[in-house]
Amino acid sequence: MLDKNKYNPSDVSLVTSGKKANIPEGGSQFSALLHLLSDKLPTLIRSIDPVHKEVLLPFLRVVAIHGGTQLQKAAARQQLLTLFKKPNRGNREVAAKEWIRVVEAAPQKSIEHEIIPELYTLVNAKTEEQRLLALECVCLLSTVPAVTPKICFSLCQGLLRPLCEDDSSSVRREIPRCIPSLWTDPRQFDENTEEFEVATSLMKFLLELIFKLAIDSYSNSVRSYAQSQLTEVIYPKVITSGTLLTDCIPLLLALMSFEITNLTVSSTAAASSAVKGNQAKANESVLSLTNISTLTLLIENAVHCLKADISNREEQMAPADLERYFEVVCEEYTSVILPTMYSLLLSVCQHMKNLKRGKTLIQYLCQLTVSLASIVTSLNNPSWDTVRKLLLHSIQPKGEESDSLTYLKTNAIHTESLRYNMLIFYVFLVRVSGEQVGFLEKGHKVSDYANLVAQDASGLISRTFVSKTIASSLIAFDSRIELCAEAIANLESVVFENEYISAGIMSVIWTCSESTEVSQRLHAITLVQRTCALLTDDAVKTTFVCTPLLVLLNDSEPTVQEMSVKAFISIAVAITDPQSQEKMIRPALAMVEGSGCLSGVTQACLHQWEMLIPTMPAEPREKYLYPQLQCLVSQLIKKKPTIHRSSGSSSQLSSSSLSETELWERVVDSIARALESNLRCAVVTPWLVSKYLIPSIKAMKESECLLGNSPSISAIRTKWFNIMNAYEAFVSRSTGVTAQNASNLLNRFRDELIKRL
Repeated sequence: MLDKNKYNPSDVSLVTSGKKANIPEGGSQFSALLHLLSDKLPTLIRSIDPVHKEVLLPFLRVVAIHGGTQLQKAAARQQLLTLFKKPNRGNREVAAKEWIRVVEAAPQKSIEHEIIPELYTLVNAKTEEQRLLALECVCLLSTVPAVTPKICFSLCQGLLRPLCEDDSSSVRREIPRCIPSLWTDPRQFDENTEEFEVATSLMKFLLELIFKLAIDSYSNSVRSYAQSQLTEVIYPKVITSGTLLTDCIPLLLALMSFEITNLTVSSTAAASSAVKGNQAKANESVLSLTNISTLTLLIENAVHCLKADISNREEQMAPADLERYFEVVCEEYTSVILPTMYSLLLSVCQHMKNLKRGKTLIQYLCQLTVSLASIVTSLNNPSWDTVRKLLLHSIQPKGEESDSLTYLKTNAIHTESLRYNMLIFYVFLVRVSGEQVGFLEKGHKVSDYANLVAQDASGLISRTFVSKTIASSLIAFDSRIELCAEAIANLESVVFENEYISAGIMSVIWTCSESTEVSQRLHAITLVQRTCALLTDDAVKTTFVCTPLLVLLNDSEPTVQEMSVKAFISIAVAITDPQSQEKMIRPALAMVEGSGCLSGVTQACLHQWEMLIPTMPAEPREKYLYPQLQCLVSQLIKKKPTIHRSSGSSSQLSSSSLSETELWERVVDSIARALESNLRCAVVTPWLVSKYLIPSIKAMKESECLLGNSPSISAIRTKWFNIMNAYEAFVSRSTGVTAQNASNLLNRFRDELIKRL
């Protein structure tokens, strides 16, 4: 206890304020008080109620600053950090503030070699509250000028890295809050100095820490908080330092490559291990895929921040400065980002055969490509020329190349690698094509540069279907269209979220469908068919993919018309939504009806129905085919062929009548084959057959059209008689079964009623 005769309350306030002014006898009283405090503090700490221990913090701070010996100072600092066994948030805030005042008063050498290392002892503290106190202290270090990048880097390695692996999610969640306090912009130092190198290493280290926390395997709260800190705090700092494209995004891509490797290893191990271990390996695969998805989202957010920064610079910078800025961004984009992206893709394609979730992984990579492609339209014309050259070399590796393109040449030789290169090529250009004014919603602002680049991008895609390149010699025409369709299908999940994707899809198909070349218009139809076969969302098919084909139904080229009708019917019967199905098939059927029963379009339509009947569902067959067949039979009966007979005994047909007769016979024979296929289907509704088909079959059988002695007419007549007999037998058999079932049901109902009565 203090001696009341020697010390008064004013002495206590003097000590806690840390001032030595106005102390008599050359400060001997202050020194004596400090010595007494140093001796008695351990006793006070043990005797004071834990609820009131905060009152000791100022005393500990004074001793830590003004203690007579280094040992006393170190002991006070240690007691300041360990005063509370389980410090609550308020305790931690007060203790951290007192600790930071100690740091502010200490020389830099003492901070680096004594004070900061003392925090490391809290890494292994028994309670998570004490570990949280260490992080609270770190958060306040930004206010201390003496804390150099070297000290921050040491602190990251000794404290933050171990705590990133802490078992407590509460501890891991606080680490992202510390990172801005340690962040140091390397640009404030000369590039040739040690401080610049340390600051650069520190920045990369901090990025790696927060990225790992953003894909934390065990806590949603840790991931969520780290991701929000990245978007709101870290990305703006990285953009300001100009290292987003050179360090930040490449580091994210490296982490993605690491997760892909884990996915490959776990998939391979799951396939070869015992059943007991398969579940664990499967869980690892799911976790890796989740992390890849998260990293893709982080890259997308980084790109959004970069584009916002570019937009701000366009408004604020002078044209000459802006031009130099674009040159720097383009150089980083083409020499770092795109080659890294292709490197990642090639590592995936090498292990694709071993991946059970390879399709999902490819979808994530396509979304990554979309994010990186969106940067292009924010730059300038020289930038697009460079990117365009890089993309073309990725699918046609020949000619003279810069150093940044050497990687693509040496790794895109094999066909499989080239296929994946083309897939990314198409995905990239689909996104760029989406910035055309005509395909975006009204009121959406698009620069003239972006509009021109988008038009060029859609033209590039269409030209790959016809151009003769190294790619075309390794990958056939049919496979190129299939790859383009696969690229569009892999973007299905983001079509309604990203208007540039939907606009890009329509742009590519419209570019082909509006071409003056017949072959390109046919390519548009093939592309739509292949794409719809891969899509699962009916709304995407009807809203974005098939719309451009409507204009081809009225094309001047008969071949294009016929293929369009076939495409609409094929796509429609595979759609499950009734409204979307009707929206698709009605224009094609109207086109067929308007063209006449003997037209090539009608024959193409019947041929397509005939191919689809064995595998298509019953609903569209009975809803659309039956009425169409009824209508066609009626038209054919009215449009019976005119046969001109000569005076001789043999029948002679004029060339015009011969052509019309052959067409008529061909259409009638196609209808007969369709009717035969229909009867072999698993589901045939008798009352619909009786309503639509039997009257038409009977009318055709009894009409004068089938009268004649020519071999072809005789064969058709025989076929229709057989069809009529088969359908009558089917209806009779179905009616008998239905009546028998109804009778059995009534008998069972009667028996049950008798039992109950």
